Amino acid sequence: MHGDEHPQVATGLNNLASLLYSQGKINEAIPYFKETITIFKKVYGDEHPNVATALNNLALLLSDQVRTFLTILRCLFFVLLS
Repeated sequence: MHGDEHPQVATGLNNLASLLYSQGKINEAIPYFKETITIFKKVYGDEHPNVATALNNLALLLSDQVRTFLTILRCLFFVLLS
């Protein structure tokens, strides 16, 4: 593999996504995680550990987003009940 579909490109995209995520730039990180998954699947197939790791990274980001949303929702709920 060469060019945009090389596994090292996917690793770089994953690292960039992780950095953005750590900075709280969730919406910017998501496309990079998705592109990482796409490249790894194309290069290695669906069941490779790198694919699993990339999927897990995206899942962690999304679960954090859901937790944040639920926290905000709980706060709003308590404000409305007060």
